[in-house]
Amino acid sequence: MACSAVCLSRPVVARKSMAGASVSVKRTSSRVAVARPVMASAVEKKDVEKVMAGVTVGMGAMMAHPLVAEAAVTPSLKNLLNSVVAGGLVLGAIASYDMASSSTQQRCNASANKSMLGDVEQAPPDLVLGITEAFKADTDPNKLNLGVGAYRTEELKPYVLNVVRTAEERMLEAQENKEYLPIEGLASFREATVQLLLGNDSAALKENRVATLQALSGTGSLAIAAQFIHQFLPGKTVYISNPTWPNHKNIFALAGVPWDTYRYFDQETVGLDFAGMIADIEAAPEGSVILLHGCAHNPTGIDPTKEQWATIADAIEKKGHVAFFDVAYQGFASGSLDEDAYAPRYFESRGMEFFVAQSYSKNLGLYGERVGALNVITKDSETAGRVLSQLKRLARAVWSNPPVHGARIVSEVVGNEDLFDEWRGEMQHMSGRIKNVRAVLQGHLERLNPDKDWSFITSQIGMFTYTGCTAPQVENMTQKWHVYMTKDGRISLAGLNEAKAEYLAQAIDDSRYSPPLVLLRGLTSQSRIAGVHCIRERVYATKAVVDHQTEHPSAAEAGGYRAHIDFKFVRDNVDLIRKNCSDRFVTSANPDEVVRLYNAFVELTQEAEAVRAARNENSSAMKRKLEDSERQALIATGKELKEKLDDIDAKLHMIETALQTEGKKLPNLTHPDVAVGGEEEAVVLREVGSQRAFQFENVQDHVSLGEALGVLDFEHGSSVSGTKFYYLRKEAALLELALVNYAMQKIYAKGFEPMITPDLVRESVLEKCGFQPRGEGTQIYSVEDSHLCLTGTAEIPLGGVFMDSILSEEELPVKVAAFGRCFRTEAGAAGTAGKGLYRVHQFSKVEMFVVCTPEQSEQLHQELMDIEIDMFEELGLHFKVLDMPSGDLGAPAYRKYDIEAWMPGLERYGEISSASNCTDYQSRRLNIRYRPHVAADTQTTTKKKKKKVPTQFVHTLNATACAVPRMIVAIFENFQQEDGSILIPEPLRPYMMGIDTIPAPSSSSA
Repeated sequence: MACSAVCLSRPVVARKSMAGASVSVKRTSSRVAVARPVMASAVEKKDVEKVMAGVTVGMGAMMAHPLVAEAAVTPSLKNLLNSVVAGGLVLGAIASYDMASSSTQQRCNASANKSMLGDVEQAPPDLVLGITEAFKADTDPNKLNLGVGAYRTEELKPYVLNVVRTAEERMLEAQENKEYLPIEGLASFREATVQLLLGNDSAALKENRVATLQALSGTGSLAIAAQFIHQFLPGKTVYISNPTWPNHKNIFALAGVPWDTYRYFDQETVGLDFAGMIADIEAAPEGSVILLHGCAHNPTGIDPTKEQWATIADAIEKKGHVAFFDVAYQGFASGSLDEDAYAPRYFESRGMEFFVAQSYSKNLGLYGERVGALNVITKDSETAGRVLSQLKRLARAVWSNPPVHGARIVSEVVGNEDLFDEWRGEMQHMSGRIKNVRAVLQGHLERLNPDKDWSFITSQIGMFTYTGCTAPQVENMTQKWHVYMTKDGRISLAGLNEAKAEYLAQAIDDSRYSPPLVLLRGLTSQSRIAGVHCIRERVYATKAVVDHQTEHPSAAEAGGYRAHIDFKFVRDNVDLIRKNCSDRFVTSANPDEVVRLYNAFVELTQEAEAVRAARNENSSAMKRKLEDSERQALIATGKELKEKLDDIDAKLHMIETALQTEGKKLPNLTHPDVAVGGEEEAVVLREVGSQRAFQFENVQDHVSLGEALGVLDFEHGSSVSGTKFYYLRKEAALLELALVNYAMQKIYAKGFEPMITPDLVRESVLEKCGFQPRGEGTQIYSVEDSHLCLTGTAEIPLGGVFMDSILSEEELPVKVAAFGRCFRTEAGAAGTAGKGLYRVHQFSKVEMFVVCTPEQSEQLHQELMDIEIDMFEELGLHFKVLDMPSGDLGAPAYRKYDIEAWMPGLERYGEISSASNCTDYQSRRLNIRYRPHVAADTQTTTKKKKKKVPTQFVHTLNATACAVPRMIVAIFENFQQEDGSILIPEPLRPYMMGIDTIPAPSSSSA
């Protein structure tokens, strides 16, 4: 005898499973025997979910699922979740079946000591609420919780509405009791909520055709409705939008109601797939339930227009479907209670029967009060009465009586004119804040990537925005940027403020180029069940297209940002690019690989466009009147095209990542006048002054001079910080300040805006400026366990100031200058060339930085060099101006001028300054653009459309006004006296507090 049996006394029946296979069930007086399915059927993922949702039991009768294996008295069960019998319904589900047959006797002989609940598996964390737990555990100060849909103030604090506080005060004064409410709820609340939903002029209200049950917010309303559908619309499938609020599926599955999806979101347009939606509604079996979002669709924020609502109503009426509105954001979405209730009111005006679930969590901020309502609009008052009686019976078995506090708040606010008007104002404020945040976020995204259409950010409404980010991109957002959101790419803008909008925009832009971790997009449901096997096939197919893809690092290794490289120029001029790399001794770049990847990218892009065109044509065809067979064929074609497009998109993503990686290795082009070769090929453009003729023999280097004077302290620098660190003491410390002030005054007079910049910058900013933050031979100090680096030059934070900006041509050129600390590892530096202050790990510098148009850059490059020449000549130094050869140019430089001063103690010339024209190399990485000026007579004058001038990338230049240690070396060695003292150059004396000489060491100290 089986150890687990269900008593049945009904005759043998045959039922059809949700998977489509007929199964015969033999009943005896004491047990159920389930036979093998009559027909095998391929089971897709959503069908499995329905199976797992379950086996429902009515009044003790159980229908088994056809997935049970070989005929057996009782199937072996891995997990049996406890079922709660309520009004003849079991709210439960069989989690999974053990497909292998096992002995009934073995099950009965299980250890008596084993817990009956021992096989209960750990449930996965809630997809939405689990995000908050992870957010709380994160200690990063920039973290953002954009997962849970709860309104926050501009300070990102929870918000209790003023009308709620006032209502509670009035309730306290009235000394209301805490007695049970009727099962159907508080009468004044029920009257207020249905009037708010349908309006005072509703015919259904006047004719008492609405059954209203107070429920536990929207979730409780949906759950009771799901039970009602299961009992009184048996076998009907609920069609849910794809995507939707994740709990919709849980609610209907738990009640044993089969569900399916209809198309809603168009990934390509980031808009509504209206043709697909109508096609799926019309293709659904007659009498299905169509779940609709009344306003502010969650998660997409995309709502149908009024005209589209009419078409949706037509399709539902035509097939005899029942509409079910989930209204969670009335008044919160647009700020208007009436505007947000348009859809259900329109359906009511047409005399249609439908369900509506209401919630007051968002529009009144009553998240913890769990107050809502379920409304059923019927054809007549008698039906409404009967429906309400059944709703009450179902509610009695779940919560018996609803909570009173939240219902009284709603009743107080809606029922009092003064509070109602104030509430409308507060909703407009909340809605307005989110609209404003949307606009700010869109503005930042447009500055980061003006080539992409970001208008969907502001065209979507309500609390959420659907970014379209894939799961791997969401992972990058969370792991790298500490932005917490749902895996489907939905973000709650209620958790964002203006101050953090730019940070979020940077995270989104960065994550758009994050490589896929698993290529699940586009797999059919059947393929998903196959799992790893299908994923492997997809990966292998992609790798075949990308070819040597494994040789390319991930986007994270490649910098994780998108450089706006002109790949078409590279392809069309590959010989020039190849020679340029050779002339500059750049062996890491591979122009031919860049061209190969770019050609593959173009080919796949064209293929994707062809598939999109076919999809659009297929969608248009479905709008016509069609026979059912024709429509089904078009639907099948649409699915095939979508899967094909997903395949192409995955491959495109991988190729673009590899293309970016290889493209970033290419150096800037080289000015045609630059000599080809190494440092020895530098061309002397000018020589200023001459070497000093000393009248004494004991010419010392700066180290001997400084240590004898007690102003350079390498000993303590080494013991405190390590080799190549130092202390400047007494007059040397003043000399640094004098040099900085002198240089800043000179360049300020030339129109440069002075700045003090951060010493720490993000790795991404450093990379965009053309520096390598990590790896062997890097000159950059990186902060462990962070994305920050110490700056090697103020050029980096100065360039970052303009990152992701669009300037007007009238603003250019922009000249800025900064005093900053520079930190360099000086990897590989050794020997006399790095003696003393000449090559150190930390030093001070005044840097000039210019942003200009391409036409201005060469002239400004000359101006920067002239500023340097004027200063060093005024200080009395002897130096050469060099046009540096190709092999001495860093990756960003198109041309570079160096100034090398004579250093008699070291007996050689040493670099004290440089000036580089980087053309658009940095701006294409930092995304700095300008909009060219258009003459009035060339502009379009029509009101409809004003001519928009395309943006162009600026040119950037940088130059050193004063590298302090090198200047100290030159001054000490050139201005030393026979007694060991050092004269201060006259232009620096006003900044030296009256000191004109660093006095010689006394004979006693010597």
